[in-house]
Amino acid sequence: MIHSEVARSGGVPSLFINGREVPAMAYVTYFDEEGCFRSFREAGYRLFSLAVYFGDRGINSVTGISPFSPGIFSRRGEADFSLFDRAVQRILREVPDALIFPRINMSLPAWWEEENPEECNDTGVGGGPRRCCFSSRKWRETTREFLRRFLSHVSGSSFRDHLFGYQLADGNTEEWFSYDQTGSIGPAARSEFARRYPGTSDDAAFRRYLSEAAAEAIAEFASVAKAETGRRLVIGSFYGYTFEVPFWQSNHHALKILLECPDLDFICSPASYITRRSPEKGWPYMLPVDSLKLHGKLYFVEYDTRTFRTRLLRESHPEICRENTYDSPVWKGPSTEAASLGILRMNFAQQLTGGHASWWFDMWGGWFDSPGIMREMKLFRTIAESALKEPRRESVAECAAWIDETCFAQTDSPVSACCSGGRIAIVQSGIPFDFYLMSDFDRTVERYRAALFFLPVPTPEAERAIAVCRTKGIPVLILSPEVPVTAEKIRDFCVRSGIHCYNPDGDAVFVSRSYLAVHAAYRGEHPVILPNVRRILPRIPAGEAVVSDRITLFLESGDTALFQLQDEEDNPTSSTQTRSKSE
Repeated sequence: MIHSEVARSGGVPSLFINGREVPAMAYVTYFDEEGCFRSFREAGYRLFSLAVYFGDRGINSVTGISPFSPGIFSRRGEADFSLFDRAVQRILREVPDALIFPRINMSLPAWWEEENPEECNDTGVGGGPRRCCFSSRKWRETTREFLRRFLSHVSGSSFRDHLFGYQLADGNTEEWFSYDQTGSIGPAARSEFARRYPGTSDDAAFRRYLSEAAAEAIAEFASVAKAETGRRLVIGSFYGYTFEVPFWQSNHHALKILLECPDLDFICSPASYITRRSPEKGWPYMLPVDSLKLHGKLYFVEYDTRTFRTRLLRESHPEICRENTYDSPVWKGPSTEAASLGILRMNFAQQLTGGHASWWFDMWGGWFDSPGIMREMKLFRTIAESALKEPRRESVAECAAWIDETCFAQTDSPVSACCSGGRIAIVQSGIPFDFYLMSDFDRTVERYRAALFFLPVPTPEAERAIAVCRTKGIPVLILSPEVPVTAEKIRDFCVRSGIHCYNPDGDAVFVSRSYLAVHAAYRGEHPVILPNVRRILPRIPAGEAVVSDRITLFLESGDTALFQLQDEEDNPTSSTQTRSKSE
């Protein structure tokens, strides 16, 4: 009987299956019949996912794309598991030893929403149907029932020992965004808020509650999944895009609830979208990822990375995607394999140095269908496997950034400039950072030599934290909408605070105890200075190890180099250089 869990190893949360730590790297696609499962198995991968649907509304209520496949409960009074079963068997025929964690889209079918209008939001989107309200008790009851029936089916199946976990999905784009795009507001939301906060008419309190309702629903369904699987499998969900969606309507600002949930093992998000069209820039985190680590949650990054093989959805599946849908520039990949590899390398490097998990999301199929890309996928898997042997994989950051997730409820206006501009500046500062929720401030502040606060909207909790830092003599930098922030400003602040800068030239530098990566902001030579002498082993591209505190490398704009760092007892004063050239 299969058993999986998240436990600490090397200082970070890690995935264990049947008592063995495994590289938490997976392959995922929406269209399993067009997937590259065999190719990824040949590259060393064993973790896979596929989509399963309860209903028939499609994944995106805004664009109106058609469902990718019929839902299990699409017909009232019936349950049809056959499509899911065949999809699993199709994977197992290509990869007999596959370990699978399905993404369960728990969105209810149209017939339920039509029969229960009082459990839906006040409005639909763009004249579309009214969808389920996250505060509805009846919606939760039905979803729990369907989830139990699905998990019971799997437990009685011939492939049950190939499933090591589940990802719980719902809401718009399966990411727990409100279906109405206004916070999931309906009769159930108003009545539940009144019950929980009697006599309260404060708008900010109501907005905070809407996020609480979404997070509590995830926690409730995670509890069901844990119980139905005998607490033997890992359970996770999208949520907590604190920096990426800085507006209360997203429902993503109650991450604290899920960090404290004993039934949720991993939390996921895509790689940030704010630098997708600027491949020379590194990508910032959507989530306060170090709060996840603090609470023992594994962070799964979804790399829906476009490549030179990416086609638009209407080109690959015109039957489900109408004209002028999913065709903006963000859905197009680089024009060359070389440019694609630079981004993929950056993705892997940030995962490796951050101590995270990931899946390569081949959305419509064929995005990784290239010998060059698959050679790289094999190399990533090999490096990730060897990294498990490192006894220390934790962060080396001496500066941390905090954000109060409750602040967004204080304003009607999105405060994206502060959150997006500040994160890009941090990535380009050449200085490693950790990222936390303000609710974890007291547990973490003593670890750091300097403190940065995202302050989209002032809150009493943030003001108290700033005062604590000043009392303790910890230097403080505040990022607010009123004050533009640059990489130079952050770098100068950190250096004045006695914090080491690895690179002053605007490159994205990712660092852990055992690995360092540079993502090039320009074509040319890139200097990297370490805080002490280490044994430096070039891994991407491969090269000879040297003992030094400096690296000088030549990279094309948008390319990435990865190095393994090891302690060198025999040469504590060496200052020789190593030179590496991008292939």
